[in-house]
Amino acid sequence: MIENIGTADIIMCRIVDGNVEILLTLRSPTSFQGNKWCIPGGHLNDNEDPLEGAIREVKEETGIYLQSVKHKIFKLLISQINDHRNKCGITYSCLLPDEFEYKIIPQQTEVSDIRWFDAKKIPYDKIAFDHGDIINYFFKKLTK
Repeated sequence: MIENIGTADIIMCRIVDGNVEILLTLRSPTSFQGNKWCIPGGHLNDNEDPLEGAIREVKEETGIYLQSVKHKIFKLLISQINDHRNKCGITYSCLLPDEFEYKIIPQQTEVSDIRWFDAKKIPYDKIAFDHGDIINYFFKKLTK
């Protein structure tokens, strides 16, 4: 298990008409960094495996359960210490298969909207936390 990990997120992407899209959640106005877009994910429970925690957080925030495509989720990066608990964040990425079925159900307390964004139309000026940098890193790795 990776030590000192406190948060885990998953960049979920899909291909639509040859274009890459990623799913972002809009934080509710009353949340920290409210009214800003972010990668689905969040804080891990004590002693929780980061990947399992990321899958749990995605389900809680979006209604999308990724357990059946767990084998398609890959570690993207571990970010610097990023929270008040001196913990690092880990981000995973996953290309959803065409046949993957899901229904988006926003979590009412933390999420006010969920949208797929074309890679060329990410609202970088309205991104929470360090997620803009993480998304840029993801697209750089994707095009290598």
